[in-house]
Amino acid sequence: MELQGQVAIITGAGRGIGRATALELAAAGARVLINYQHSAAAATQLAADIIANGGDALTYQANVSDEQAVQGMVQAALDRWGRIDILINNAGITADAPLARLRPEQWQQVLDIDLTSVFLCCRAVTPTMRAAGYGRIVSVSSLAALAGNVGQTNYAAAKAGIIGLSRSLAREVAREGITVNIVAPGYIETDMVETVP
Repeated sequence: MELQGQVAIITGAGRGIGRATALELAAAGARVLINYQHSAAAATQLAADIIANGGDALTYQANVSDEQAVQGMVQAALDRWGRIDILINNAGITADAPLARLRPEQWQQVLDIDLTSVFLCCRAVTPTMRAAGYGRIVSVSSLAALAGNVGQTNYAAAKAGIIGLSRSLAREVAREGITVNIVAPGYIETDMVETVP
């Protein structure tokens, strides 16, 4: 994979899948914006590791379910590098409970971070990608979207929403040099999975 000079925004990149993705893209030559919400120390260390290996990285704290925060993040990448070629929608949380005990705020919190963030980030980067005639968007869904999971109605619904959003957006932008894809991993040994009962 050769990404020399391309710019990638990775949400939820401070740890887990996002961290591994940032390292891989940087190793392939991409300049990487490392988005995080809470894991500042991990994001800073990740950027330092990338820079120490000859790469270019920028950390940016943002709640990606907030429209203004997303716009600020995208503008930071444009101010630094003048382009955005790749968006990896990786930010995600869980708030597990059986449906009977799932509180409305738990439902909404997971949909906001896991699904609304994908909508906001895609909407924020596509004008730049359209103008360039090129873009790559990859969103992290889950096998839970396809098979369901006990105690994860909110998470499974949000991750299924990513699939529908991505398939629709792929049709919208296909003729403009932009591809939109989904990965749906099963359990991967990450900090988030360690919290699953």
